Amino acid sequence: MIVIFLTATLAAIGAAGIPEAGLVTMVIVLRAVNIPIEGISLILVIDWFLDRCRTTINVWGDGVGAGVIERYEGKKQPQMIEEEVRVSSLVV
Repeated sequence: MIVIFLTATLAAIGAAGIPEAGLVTMVIVLRAVNIPIEGISLILVIDWFLDRCRTTINVWGDGVGAGVIERYEGKKQPQMIEEEVRVSSLVV
């Protein structure tokens, strides 16, 4: 169990942003504990949907993290607000 936990944790670092990375990390974990990987073809049927769910959760978590940082970063300086208004009026 410890080998599976450590291998899965290390293999999953940074894999959320890579499409179909779940299959690669699963192969790494299965090979680490000497389990045959022939059954992985059954997982291919539902991996497309699961990959979309993982990506959605990753993007949502990034958005929440950015919102928390923006909330606790403090108020913007008046000079920065004026510059943002000037730039946005040029774009429109």
